Amino acid sequence: RSVLVSHDDYFVSRIATRIIEMRPGLVRDFPGNLSDYRTYVEEGLWGRKEDTPAKRSNAARDEVQDKEQRIQEREQRKKAQRAVEKCEREIDAREAEIARLKGVLEDPTHALNHAVLTETTHAIELEQVELEDLMAEWEKRNAELQALGGE
Repeated sequence: RSVLVSHDDYFVSRIATRIIEMRPGLVRDFPGNLSDYRTYVEEGLWGRKEDTPAKRSNAARDEVQDKEQRIQEREQRKKAQRAVEKCEREIDAREAEIARLKGVLEDPTHALNHAVLTETTHAIELEQVELEDLMAEWEKRNAELQALGGE
């Protein structure tokens, strides 16, 4: 951004995207070009009660608060999305482990090994309990994401 000071109307109207009027005891900041500024001043909009510096200040503050709120909402959606994705990765890992353990049970070399069959069956049961818990967690996190307007 640059500051330009000039009395050349043509030059200012071609370059400026914001006008700052400075007079003794007065500084006015106007976003827009010279034509917009002149129209605004000619229509007497500076002096209207609904456009007081306090109102402009409140509007600017509201705009900042709206932006901050949008940022917070986006961060909440991102956080919820990451939680859903984490649950999905853990679910995939549990399902893969259950499949691996079932492969151990189906392996004919372990058919007569009672200890391996018992331990593997117990491990599958534990993995399935964990999987059910993760599925419930995923449903909860996914509902939260949907409530935040996520995917």
